[in-house]
Amino acid sequence: MKTIYLVFSRIKQYFKSNKLIFCLFIIGGISCAITFIYFYGNMVTVKKNSGKNDEAYRTYTIDLSSPQHVKSDELKSYFRNYGVERMEASCVVPQKELACVNIGATFTKNTKNGFYVKTPLSGGDTMKSVKGRTQFTEQELKDGKRVVVIPMEFLRDNNMPESLKIQGIKYRIIGISIDTVAFYIPPSAFDRDGFAADRISVLLQQRLSEKNNQSFTEKLKRIFPQSEISGPDSAIQSEEKKAPKEILMISIVYLISLISFMFLMKFMVDVNSSENIIYSLVGAAKHTVMKIIALENFVLNLFIGLFSIAIHVLLRNAVFEKVNTTAGIQYETKDYMIILLVMLAVSVLVQLPFLWNYYRNTMITLKNKYVLED
Repeated sequence: MKTIYLVFSRIKQYFKSNKLIFCLFIIGGISCAITFIYFYGNMVTVKKNSGKNDEAYRTYTIDLSSPQHVKSDELKSYFRNYGVERMEASCVVPQKELACVNIGATFTKNTKNGFYVKTPLSGGDTMKSVKGRTQFTEQELKDGKRVVVIPMEFLRDNNMPESLKIQGIKYRIIGISIDTVAFYIPPSAFDRDGFAADRISVLLQQRLSEKNNQSFTEKLKRIFPQSEISGPDSAIQSEEKKAPKEILMISIVYLISLISFMFLMKFMVDVNSSENIIYSLVGAAKHTVMKIIALENFVLNLFIGLFSIAIHVLLRNAVFEKVNTTAGIQYETKDYMIILLVMLAVSVLVQLPFLWNYYRNTMITLKNKYVLED
């Protein structure tokens, strides 16, 4: 406790004896810290992408343990609170079960292991159109009309046939979608014609937070206990693997920028170095004096780090969101903890040369270097 009190009294003395230098040091430290926080969000891939709402971060796939018929109303009730944009069931059909004139070579090559037959399970489903109509009418959905939307690589040329057969059943072609290997048919036709889903895909309207993503994934596992669930986690984990290297790079930049301001701190310590010499003269060990110097630097940098984080939290939406390279970058509590710990670790590294310089000087050298006051 006495040591902590001594540290704060020395910091107070630095301010009194060198107000301008002390203020420059604090302002410089805060500038470096805020820059580090900005780089953390805009250069670390997993954080830079945290605000993106791409489909890769909103898509969940359930590979069913065995093919089965799915009930769209039941599935809708499961996900009612999550804002589903699109939900579809699909199954793989052997290539030999497809019969049509004008089949393209590219499609044949890409579907050697089978092609997909898909059906929309939620209202408001949209498939981008290449040609014709890719949205089923209410009557087609209600009656389960045998109509189909074909993939864009299916045909050999621009001559679109009127129909095709899948598993011997004839379907009228109504349009071409941007999909490359999947055929879309109405849900009623999917069930009636004997297609059993082996995969369900769910696309949410908005990306879930880390906590909600975990909760949603666990819910899917409870609903489909024997199935394999995949979601945004694989993409996020891939980005997280890059994070240590990226944090190291911005830490080096922070280290270099901090060194210039640490010389201001060294100046203040040198000006008040007579106090350190007195400690040694009255019997204080060198490591004790070094501990005091290290602690006061630690306290100052802790204050700088906390103050900078507070500024960023308060001005994140009003100021920093406007200058971010990507909109919607999310900073969570654990991110600020990582930032603070890295800042403190870097500040310790910056101190080491100054501490070593004090350690290697003998008492005589120190007495000759600095003039003691009477």
